[in-house]
Amino acid sequence: MRISVALSALIIGLLVYTGCITETEFQCPEGLQEVVRFELFFGLDHADGRSVSPEEWDAFLADTITPRFPQGLSVLEVKGQWQRPDRVIERENTKMVMLVTPPPIEDGMTLIDEISQEYARRFDQDPVFRSISQNECVGLYAG
Repeated sequence: MRISVALSALIIGLLVYTGCITETEFQCPEGLQEVVRFELFFGLDHADGRSVSPEEWDAFLADTITPRFPQGLSVLEVKGQWQRPDRVIERENTKMVMLVTPPPIEDGMTLIDEISQEYARRFDQDPVFRSISQNECVGLYAG
């Protein structure tokens, strides 16, 4: 009985304490703007074994990604690698697209979903891998 009373008191104390904790609002240093950063990874192999050509990629970038993020983006060539359940290592040439957009995250997610669906449809691809980071600050260096 003593243990359950002590446990109850501890739980009540924790609930009261956590109720007093407030989240501080994120703020960027002066001169920088808060953004959400999206990194998208597009595998370049079609299901039939051939690769997405540079011309196909450039067209996709121009007609699907850039109109949704006209403020700019960066594209990097990377190598994707993973291990299948049978322990065979797979590798795939990949394009990584980095985008930043003002919050809220939901606005960017809608556009990312549209881009991912179009890529999967156009190139018969697996879903696009994505990484999302919030509370980042960006700005131009004026040195």
